[in-house]
Amino acid sequence: MRRIASALLLNRTHMQVFLGFLIVMAIVLSVSGGYLYKNVSALMIANAKDQIGETANQASARLDALLAQIDTLTLQLAMDSRIQEALLAAQRNGMLPVDDRLSLRPMIDNMIAFSWAIQSIELYAGSRPLYPLDLPGLDQRVGSDIIRAADERRGRLVWRSLAQEGRNQLVAVRQIPLEQNNLKSGGYFVVWVDPSILDFLNAEFSSIRGRIVHLYDENGISVATSRFPAEPEADADRPEANGRAKPAKMEASETDPAAPGGDYLRIERKSAETSWSIVLLVPKQAITGGLQLFKQALLWSLAVGTATCLLLMSAMSGLITRPIRRLRRTMHRFAHTLPQPNNENYFNFEMNELNQSYNKLVRELHHLVATVYEKERLKNKAEIRMLQAQIHPHFLFNTLDSLYWNLIGKGEREGAAMVSALSKLFRYSIKSSGGDDWAALADEIEHAKRYLDIMKYRLGDRLTWSCETDPDCLNARIPKLLIQPLIENAVYHGIEPKLGEGHLSVSVRKTAEENGQALQIQVADNGPGIESNALMLLRQRLEQTVSPAETVSPGLGLLNVQQRIRLFFGEPYGLTIDSIPGKGTTVTIKLPDRSHAS
Repeated sequence: MRRIASALLLNRTHMQVFLGFLIVMAIVLSVSGGYLYKNVSALMIANAKDQIGETANQASARLDALLAQIDTLTLQLAMDSRIQEALLAAQRNGMLPVDDRLSLRPMIDNMIAFSWAIQSIELYAGSRPLYPLDLPGLDQRVGSDIIRAADERRGRLVWRSLAQEGRNQLVAVRQIPLEQNNLKSGGYFVVWVDPSILDFLNAEFSSIRGRIVHLYDENGISVATSRFPAEPEADADRPEANGRAKPAKMEASETDPAAPGGDYLRIERKSAETSWSIVLLVPKQAITGGLQLFKQALLWSLAVGTATCLLLMSAMSGLITRPIRRLRRTMHRFAHTLPQPNNENYFNFEMNELNQSYNKLVRELHHLVATVYEKERLKNKAEIRMLQAQIHPHFLFNTLDSLYWNLIGKGEREGAAMVSALSKLFRYSIKSSGGDDWAALADEIEHAKRYLDIMKYRLGDRLTWSCETDPDCLNARIPKLLIQPLIENAVYHGIEPKLGEGHLSVSVRKTAEENGQALQIQVADNGPGIESNALMLLRQRLEQTVSPAETVSPGLGLLNVQQRIRLFFGEPYGLTIDSIPGKGTTVTIKLPDRSHAS
């Protein structure tokens, strides 16, 4: 992934700033354009909904007017005295003579002539036909459910569509109450209506392409459905294209598959006359189709805005990153020498701050190099002087040898032994083994014993000591002079201040660690111990990286041992101090178990 980013220069500040600006501007332009387009679409849909809703109101009013006209005409016919007398006679005497039944024809035909929408009117006395003569029973003609609905409404017109029965007709049934028989039912009018009464469904909404108009009765059953194609080419040979509305086709399906909730706008109006509902489904695409030009304008604006932003952002990113590149070249110019200050002033405030920080760093680096050089020079002088002091150590050894034989001659063998031990102690401390700073653990133990013998001679009965060493550890190689400074520190701080007999013990053994076996060297005394505060400060100094040559505080030997161990073996190894006031102190060294060290 990083290689790809590097190949595409995506790890360059110039490219990152450029792409960042580009992404931000693209998001801003896209969001603002989409928000504008969405709100304009919503506004157009809202306006279209209001306009189409007004048209739907007009269509509903027309439907109410047509149905109210039929209702009025059939009501007048039902209240006509001749109809009332004929039904009353049929109820009392049974079926009327044919001549009496035919006498009703002029009256019914005259009423039909008043409305173009009425195809025919049938009169029934109970369930028996009065006119026309050759009709089947009422149940067979319209169905029992319509008759029950007419009985429940007691003289009010009941509308039904027979599309569910496969008959493309509208029918209305009215119960005829007899005034002379306490308004009891005397018969029924069955009014057959021309389906073209619903032609206005196409006529009213002909300008809306892709619209679907449903007409439902009060029970939610589809009375009629009118569809209009969405593509104008499909209308070329249709009657609507020539200004004539095609009659609405009555279908048996109750719900159109293009239900609202998709991309359709739903408008519903309910008839106050019959409780029928006009449901208009208008494709939103037909409403927002005029937004294509607006959408293209937005896309062009987005393209032009993006191109303009690219130019501006290229110049802006260059203005930001150009000073960074110049400062980078200045820093690379001195890759193999000490860097030099950059005296250039930039227009950008932050770049000037960065340049000033760089110049300050360069000055501090020059000062640090000069300081280190001076320290190394002084250190070399001190080492030369120290070496000069060690050029001829034979004078000291010859003097000690003379003192040894002088004491032997006088019979003072104990003093002679101490002089011999002191001479061997000095020889071990200053001798050079070809620059090797390592020694066998056995040699270190012998050197520590010589030092303890000398301290025993000096302190007498106040000091007793013991040394326990695992024989398997004697061949191990460790840095020279690690144990003797710890013993010296224990004598000086533990045994000498103690009143009474003091005891010092040295033990060496192997221990198991996570990364293998380790050597554990312990030097313990029964002196006065170390107070908790002083012990905490001493432990803190042991964890610091200050060179022992830079301090004259107590514990110099311990610091020297700690830093030498860390230098040779690393952080996991070193020494630890445990002390109990009044009982003594124990110093423990942990080293890796190595038989040879380089």
